[in-house]
Amino acid sequence: MLTLLTLVFAAPAQAATVEYNVAVSNDISCSIVLQKSWGSGCYRQNGDYFWVTDDSKDGYTTGVIWRHPSSGREGICHHKAGAAGGVRTCNKDFPENTKIRWRIARCNTDAYTCKHPGHWRTTSGVIEETT
Repeated sequence: MLTLLTLVFAAPAQAATVEYNVAVSNDISCSIVLQKSWGSGCYRQNGDYFWVTDDSKDGYTTGVIWRHPSSGREGICHHKAGAAGGVRTCNKDFPENTKIRWRIARCNTDAYTCKHPGHWRTTSGVIEETT
């Protein structure tokens, strides 16, 4: 007797695309600021801005790592200008009255492209805010 087996393969789960932005010079204000000795960051609800500073001449770059759980979007706002670069921002667009989670982190640009959240180390705690 011949038995025919049919195997069904599901399509592999697709990894979320990380939105990568180089922060640009723009001075905005925020109400909640995460601050570490090496940098700071914040999220501004009005306009969906992230801002980030690099406050240490240590060879690392600073960024905001964010996730929007209801849409599955995630990304990086990367301050590439160094410690003399001042405040840098990334402008995003999120649906109103949803949650955004973000943190600041550092990345070693000599070892990584810094275009993926896994490249970032020495992170702050996570802040959750409403868009």
